[in-house]
Amino acid sequence: MNNKIKLGLFCLLFSLPIAVFATNGKVSAGLSVKDQGIVGASTALPLDSISTSENPASIGWLDNRVDFGITSFSPRRWYQATRPSGFGFAVAPGTHHSRRNYFFIPSLGFNRHFAEGKGAYGVALYGFGGMNSDTKTKVSNGLGQGVYGAGNTGVDLAQMFGNFALAWNFSPRFTLGGSLIIAGQSFAAKGLGNFAGVSTKPRKLTGNDSDYSFGYAFKLGFLAKVTKQLDIGASYQTESYMQKFDKYAGLFADNGFFNIEPIGNVGLALHLSDAVTTTLQADYIDFDAIKSIHRKNNCNLMSVCLGNKNGAGFGWQSMWVYKIGVQYKSSDLMTWRLGLSHGHQPIPSSQTIFNILAPGVVETHMSAGFTRIFGHDQNWEFSGFGQYVPIHSTEGRNQFDPNQFIRLSMRQYVFGFAIAKVYK
Repeated sequence: MNNKIKLGLFCLLFSLPIAVFATNGKVSAGLSVKDQGIVGASTALPLDSISTSENPASIGWLDNRVDFGITSFSPRRWYQATRPSGFGFAVAPGTHHSRRNYFFIPSLGFNRHFAEGKGAYGVALYGFGGMNSDTKTKVSNGLGQGVYGAGNTGVDLAQMFGNFALAWNFSPRFTLGGSLIIAGQSFAAKGLGNFAGVSTKPRKLTGNDSDYSFGYAFKLGFLAKVTKQLDIGASYQTESYMQKFDKYAGLFADNGFFNIEPIGNVGLALHLSDAVTTTLQADYIDFDAIKSIHRKNNCNLMSVCLGNKNGAGFGWQSMWVYKIGVQYKSSDLMTWRLGLSHGHQPIPSSQTIFNILAPGVVETHMSAGFTRIFGHDQNWEFSGFGQYVPIHSTEGRNQFDPNQFIRLSMRQYVFGFAIAKVYK
C-alpha cells in the first residue's frame, strides 16, 4: 500500500460522521477488533497497530503492519417512569425506547520500525466514546408531548481520535512510548425546550443542529518483560482539552466546555504456555475531572443552573473497570480469544432525569474473538469478534417531582471484523 493511498484512507476515516457509543459510561470496552475480543485487556499484550489506543509502547513490540476494522454496535436503551403527582416537572410516564439502535465504527492504523528496530512510530484512528439517543413518545408530561414535553428528545455526541505514537525499545525487556492525540467531537441536542427557564442561555440550550470542537491530549505508557512468563504494561491518557460547544453553552456546565475524561490503566500478561496467554487489567475512568459530566444536576424550578461556570452536569462518578482476557493459539494459523469485564456504572440514583439522554448504565461485557492468518506468505490476517452486554438498570426519584420514579436500562450487542497486512 503506497503512501498516497494510506494518506487518503486516513483522511477519509477522520472525515466520517461517526456516531460512537456508550459502554463503560461513555468509554468503549475496546477499540480494535482484536482488542475487543478480550474486552480491551491488551495494555500488556500488543495485538495490532491500533493497540496504541491502549498503550503507545505497544508498537515497539509489533511487526510492521497495517490494520483496518469495522465494528457494528447495537445499544438497546429505554426508560420507565411511574405516573407523576401532578405537581412539579415530570417526564412522560410509561416505558419508552430510544429509536437509534445500529451504528458502525471504523478503525485504522499502521506502525513502522526505524533505527534498526529500536524505535517505532505509528498512527491510529478510532472512535472512542460518545452518547446517542433519540426517544419519541406521544405521551404528555403535563406540559406537552415528548419525554420532557418538548417533542422528540435526544443527544448525539460523537468523538474521534487520531493517535500519533512514538516508542523506543531501551532494551529487549523494556519499551517506553508516548502519543500526541488529536481529538474531534460533535454534539447536538433536541427536546429540551422546557428547561429554558433554568438555563443561563436558553437560545443555546437545544435544537441548534450539530456543533463541533477540537482539542488534544497526551498519552504515556510502558511495557516490561519481567520474566519469560510475565509482561507488565501501564498507560495514562491526560484530559483532552477541547474547544467549547458554543451552540450549547446554555446546556453544558462551564459555558459549553465539554472536555474528554482522563483514563489510566495497568495490566499483566501471563504466558502460561506457548499457546495460552491470560491478561488481567484494571482501568480507571476519571469522569470526576470533567465538570460538564461530573457535576450533579441539583436544579429546581426556581434556580438557573444550566450553562453557568458551576452549572449542572450529568452527575457521573469516576469508575474502575476490571478485565480478564484469554488468548489461545490453536495452530500457527489460528488464534482464539475470550474476555470478561466488570465495572460499577457511573450514574447515581439521584441523577436519572437528565440521564434519560445518556443511560450509560451497563456494567458487564462478555466477548469472544478470533484471528486467522492466510496468504501465500502468511502475512495477512482476518479477525472477528462478538460481544454481549447484558441488561443493567438504575432507578431513582425525579428531583422535580419526588413522587415519580425513573428507571434507566440498557443492553448491547457488538460485533466486528478486521483485515491486516503484516510486513515481517
